[in-house]
Amino acid sequence: MEAVAHFILVHASNKCARNLIFNRDFPTALLTSGGGDNSGSLLSYDPSNNQTTVLLRNLTFASGVAVSGDGSFVLVSEYFANRIRRVWLKGPKAYSSDLFMLLVGRPDNIKRNSRGQFWIAVNSVLGLGVRVTENGIVLQIVSLEEYGAEVASEVQEYNGTLYGGSLLASYAIIFTP
Repeated sequence: MEAVAHFILVHASNKCARNLIFNRDFPTALLTSGGGDNSGSLLSYDPSNNQTTVLLRNLTFASGVAVSGDGSFVLVSEYFANRIRRVWLKGPKAYSSDLFMLLVGRPDNIKRNSRGQFWIAVNSVLGLGVRVTENGIVLQIVSLEEYGAEVASEVQEYNGTLYGGSLLASYAIIFTP
């Protein structure tokens, strides 16, 4: 049996952490955290030996993580940099990183569906759900604004139904394509 690694996002900026934890006005916290702050890190924690490894440093407001279906890489979104980075975990590129994709909007959480594709919550003028392949090819874009979300925090697919959520809303959006 293969153990699943545990990934942790750490954003080390005192100013940003203080604003996000103690400021109840989330939009203000995002705006005051500073888009130029690149003090975030992606960590991997192995519970079998209680060790933590830094996989990636200098992330600009890292907000979402998803592991590929075969465990060969992990994606991490950088909200203020409008990009998603890929860190290779296995193979000849192990422990190296590259740019997975640049986005027009700000990516938040990333979720893998049962087919190995990824749903990315993206915020531009509208809240969007963007479905991409493991190679970063865009397959589908769904506007979540017409379903009630202006800011998309998360998009998750389950049994063909898409669920969207926002930290600014007290409800979930249900969309069946």
